[in-house]
Amino acid sequence: EKNSSKIVTIEGRKFLEVVDESIPFDPRLPRISSLLFDRAKELERGCESIKNAKSRLVEQMKDLRRKADLLQKKAAVKLQVEKEWFERYRWFVGSDGHLCIGGRDASSNSAIIRKHLTDQDLVFHAEVHGSPFFVVKNVPSNGAEQPKTSLSEAAQATVSFSRAWKDGLSVADAYWVLPNQVKKGAPTGQFLPKGSFVIQGKRNYVKGVEIRLALGIIILEKKYALMCGPQEAVKKKSIAYCVLLPGGNDPTNMAKKFKQEMVRVCTDISEEFKDLLEYLKAISIDEIVKTIPHGQSKILITKKGDLLARSLGELQS
Repeated sequence: EKNSSKIVTIEGRKFLEVVDESIPFDPRLPRISSLLFDRAKELERGCESIKNAKSRLVEQMKDLRRKADLLQKKAAVKLQVEKEWFERYRWFVGSDGHLCIGGRDASSNSAIIRKHLTDQDLVFHAEVHGSPFFVVKNVPSNGAEQPKTSLSEAAQATVSFSRAWKDGLSVADAYWVLPNQVKKGAPTGQFLPKGSFVIQGKRNYVKGVEIRLALGIIILEKKYALMCGPQEAVKKKSIAYCVLLPGGNDPTNMAKKFKQEMVRVCTDISEEFKDLLEYLKAISIDEIVKTIPHGQSKILITKKGDLLARSLGELQS
């Protein structure tokens, strides 16, 4: 008891308890001494393991603190930029200034027709399986006043974002109709798949439309954005752009090449766009892939857009 030890009985068995450590009791002093020694050595080894583990953890903590300090110095606060409602779809602003929106899949096809189609719009579709619906917003009902450039550009976007791109076609046909010709319900006794609609009445065809797009960096509501659409529309609005054709690279490699091309063209540009390189470095490959057509693509040419040319004073009057 003077040495903080005692004999206790637990479930009918006797144990020697020394400073909260218990060993089976044995009346033979050499035997119980040996048991105590073995237990002491076991605890000593345990203490050594704890010390070694502690040392390793301290070193790991120091290493993590160094990395955290380094990241804090390099980290920049990224604000979540609020996007426009139409950026969830395929979209571009036509040369005539009309917004054109198209579906990415069956769900967005359905949303465009059911939620965003008004009586002042025109609806485009391609004579190709897997074609999106494209809508040209706020078009005059008078045929003479209709923006013919935006209509031809909408036809090109419709065929280019269709299955024709993935299939490697060079031309395809598109047509446009009025909103009241698009029927949202299936005829009696028939089934209409999601994202599909019945077209009634005359179809206004645009034949032999070239499958070709451009992808560029534009300024949209005082922020940089990607816009993919017909070349002239993208050229007019963009700082720099690449012309795309079907075939060549898979979407991920295509996105990487586009990023490299934009950095190359925009390295020495006007002070007006001094933060453009930061945007190009920060933009994700996934965002670029989401903007371009499905399937393989290749870059035909890379050029400065009219927005950059105006800044550099290179546009002729």
